[in-house]
Amino acid sequence: MKAGPSRTGGRSISGSEQVVRSDAGYWAMRARVIVPFSGVRGEERTLAYRGLYAAVDGMAGEILVPCVARWRPYDVHGRMLSAAAAATFADGGGLMDHSGFGQTEVVYMRAGADAALGATRITVLHTDVPPLRPGHYFGLGDRLYLVARAWANPSVHGVIAFGGAPITFGGEPLNFGSVTYSETIEFWPKLRAPLAAGEPLILGRPVCRMRMAADETGVFDQINLNSADVSIDFAEVW
Repeated sequence: MKAGPSRTGGRSISGSEQVVRSDAGYWAMRARVIVPFSGVRGEERTLAYRGLYAAVDGMAGEILVPCVARWRPYDVHGRMLSAAAAATFADGGGLMDHSGFGQTEVVYMRAGADAALGATRITVLHTDVPPLRPGHYFGLGDRLYLVARAWANPSVHGVIAFGGAPITFGGEPLNFGSVTYSETIEFWPKLRAPLAAGEPLILGRPVCRMRMAADETGVFDQINLNSADVSIDFAEVW
């Protein structure tokens, strides 16, 4: 969720209120593992969670927290991009260590121009991929952003030729419909680092570099020795 993007001094005695905003907010996240669905239960999951809790090292440690979104951008075949980092066998099983086959995310969009630290608008270039829409998440490196507004400018290209000469209809060259977009997007929060032209956007599996919001968060409650509900709060490293 968005945190710290606005401030107010509270309502006056007349009921009016003044609010100021900034693009300098940060991401906050609460992860919950609920027992009826999965929960931290049994020896393997309990030890895995305790190991993570120890390794994060309180507010001093950093961790890449994945962004989970039901509606993600689409690829060139009109399929929603995968949020999974690994593929399994056809029956859903994994290898002997329960891992799958690692998948590298295909790059479908790139920055169209340089952008300075703190920018909230960039140009994105992509071919035959539907444009980003307000509400889509995307990543740049280990930083997470959310599209607020988007303007796409398509151009159709790819001339059909025969014997080296373009085929025309009504005096205009025919093309096979390949579409390139030069898209301008506004997003939140502001850029955490300068952006170079050509840098890829992470669309299916963006992450956010975060730390525990407080040393006291994420405590494993063992009232029930076999399973537990666990909540852990994170805040963006910024």
